[in-house]
Amino acid sequence: IILDLETAIADGIEFYRSKNDVILTSGKDGAIEPKYFKEVRINGEIVFRDGAALKQALPFEYFMVLDFEATCQEEKTKDYVNEIIEFPVVVISAESLETVATFHHYIKPTQKPLLTAFCTDLTGIKQETVDKGIILQEALEELHTFLVDNKLLDKSWTFVTCGDWDLRSCLKREAQTKDLELRQYMTGYINIKSLYQQVFGHRAGGMPQMLTACGLSLDGRHHSGIDDSRNIAKILVHLLNNGLKVNRYDETRVAYAKRKLILPSNHPSNGSVSGVAKGEEEGEEEKKSQ
Repeated sequence: IILDLETAIADGIEFYRSKNDVILTSGKDGAIEPKYFKEVRINGEIVFRDGAALKQALPFEYFMVLDFEATCQEEKTKDYVNEIIEFPVVVISAESLETVATFHHYIKPTQKPLLTAFCTDLTGIKQETVDKGIILQEALEELHTFLVDNKLLDKSWTFVTCGDWDLRSCLKREAQTKDLELRQYMTGYINIKSLYQQVFGHRAGGMPQMLTACGLSLDGRHHSGIDDSRNIAKILVHLLNNGLKVNRYDETRVAYAKRKLILPSNHPSNGSVSGVAKGEEEGEEEKKSQ
């Protein structure tokens, strides 16, 4: 804390220098009012200047809450590739914590176009809905257009998911199977379960359990992608309102083969993304909890 000594002394506040060169004061009634502060720094960052708190820079300006729904079958086999059938994104402003935009498309699967009864029962998504949908590659281009239209490409943001499955397993595996290129921004995300653990001090269960722990209701249908995205957004806002501080070290990066990514021309990796965050290993997959 740097004080405006001239003003403070003029107002009758006394200061003393100790034998070991420490400046001491009892202030007024045991305290010094912020009006006498010239500057306050915390860990080197100026947070207060000339009597007014400064707005601190946020690591992300927006959070893009995403929760895919995908084709599935009751019998789990290693060679089964889930195809995304619902692609929702709920955009939350980090400053206002309000929803500022929503992206939502149903996706037509191409490898196994017929949904299983198990899949429809789980997600509520009907065959006629996906038949009228767009294919994944079109959805990715629609998302890019959405980001451009909402002037988000030049902003700082990250995806938020419930678990690692959506971007580290589902999209990655489907893109590799279909030989799709993904833009670099599709490789970063924050797992809401990790944020939950920071606040509550214990491992998170599924989304319904986190909602209950936060004192929030489950709105809509569980395993509806758009409803789940909105519920995950509610958890995120609750955590941020209760002392959570998000930083860039919370973000996980997914490793892709060089040719599978479309990178901006000024990207420092010059066409590749190196390293795998948080202990991810190639070939590792996390099954989405059903």
